[in-house]
Amino acid sequence: MSDMGTPEHSQPPDPHDLVRGWYKEYRTGVYRYLCSLLGNEADADDAFQASFVSLLRQGTALARVRQPKAYVYRTARNCAISLLRKNEQAPVPLDELGHEPAAKADQRTELADLLDWALAKLPSVQREVVTLKVCDQMTFREVAKVTNMLLPTAASHYWRGMRTLRLLLNNHHEH
Repeated sequence: MSDMGTPEHSQPPDPHDLVRGWYKEYRTGVYRYLCSLLGNEADADDAFQASFVSLLRQGTALARVRQPKAYVYRTARNCAISLLRKNEQAPVPLDELGHEPAAKADQRTELADLLDWALAKLPSVQREVVTLKVCDQMTFREVAKVTNMLLPTAASHYWRGMRTLRLLLNNHHEH
């Protein structure tokens, strides 16, 4: 027999508590990522809401999630792709969507504008990987999981993207 205060079988975490915690921790990054992915705030709002509703619907299965950050971002990415399909648009490369910065600041600095310009010049896959790695501070393993890439592929896209950014920014500075 066990003591009254010690349950014999531990209860799985409440899915609502898990999703609430993930929302608090990842909401800003997920929203920024969706804005970058979809190119506008209206669609990002829809995908953002759909992402967390989808997570809530998964119920107790969420207790088995081992990499919550990657899982939340992957869910958001899937919702974004579903939204594009629902709007009768095939998922298109991010290059064709254009780049709209997610963060709205009252005063954008020249450097921020320059970085947005340079990011928009990257191929879509590199921009996505760089955004996840730098802005959302994901590990390569998490980036690979979110984008459904092999880890070396994600790392390669990141390094190529960073090299291109460096070249773009250096060339811009020289002119």
